[in-house]
Amino acid sequence: MIDNKLKESSIVLNKAEKQEIINQIMESQDASPLIQARYIRTGLGDKFVDVISHVLYKNIVGGGVSDLMNAIAQISMPKRNALGLRGVITFNFDDILEANLRSRHIPYYSIYSDTDTCSSEYLPIYHVHGYLPRNANDIRETANSLLVFSEEGYHAVIIDPYHWSNIIQLNYLRENTCLMVGLSLTDPNLRRLLAIAARKLTEPKHYAILKRQNVVSTGKAASVFVNVDQKLQEESFRELGLKIIWVDDYDEIPGMLISLSK
Repeated sequence: MIDNKLKESSIVLNKAEKQEIINQIMESQDASPLIQARYIRTGLGDKFVDVISHVLYKNIVGGGVSDLMNAIAQISMPKRNALGLRGVITFNFDDILEANLRSRHIPYYSIYSDTDTCSSEYLPIYHVHGYLPRNANDIRETANSLLVFSEEGYHAVIIDPYHWSNIIQLNYLRENTCLMVGLSLTDPNLRRLLAIAARKLTEPKHYAILKRQNVVSTGKAASVFVNVDQKLQEESFRELGLKIIWVDDYDEIPGMLISLSK
C-alpha cells in the first residue's frame, strides 16, 4: 500500500525509510488488526482482495499439507452406518482444507454466501468470513460474498443478527456438538453467538482445544496461580457452553483429532 502511494506521488524512499513509515502507522492505529486492515483497504482500493490473496498463498510449501490438515481431512472421511462429521465452519479465507480433501477424494462443497446450498452427499465447508481460493475458476461469484477482514466487514456481520454466517453458526451450536480448533475464542461475535446458544444449557455441549500458558516465573506463588487461572478460564468458558481441552503443545492436536475418527 505504501509503495503504491509513493509511486502515485513520485516519491522514492529506501527500505529503512519505508519501514519507519510502517512502524509509525502501526503505532498510530493502536495495533488493532481490524483498524489497520481498514486503513490498508482504503489505501489499496480495488487491489485489496488481490493483495490478500497473493500474501495468503505466496509462502505455501507442498500445497499447505501439514499434520493438522491431514488430521482434519481424516476425520472428514465419510463413515459407513455412522453420522460422522456434519460440516466444517472456518474463519479462514484460504482453500488449504479444500485442497487436502480433494487429494483424498472426499466430496465437499465450499459455502461462502447466503445463496449457496449443499446436498447431503457433500461435506459442507462454511467460509463464514469469506473465501479466496487460489484458482479464480473455483469461485462461483463474489457479489454476495463478504470478506470479513477489515473493520467495516466485521461490523456488517456483527450488527446483522440475520446474516447468513451468524445463522449457520447458531444452527450448528444449537443442533450439534462442535469442536473448536485453532481459535483464540476472543472474537466478540463468536462469543456472542456462543452465549446465545448456551442460554438454556445446563452442561457444556461443545469443546475447544487451547494451549496452556507457560509459567514465566519460577516462584511457587506464580505456579499456583497458573492453576487458579486455568480453573477460572474453564469456568468462564463453561458459561459459554464450552469445555476446554488443554494441551501443552500445538503438536498434540493432530493426534487428538485422529483419535476421534477411530
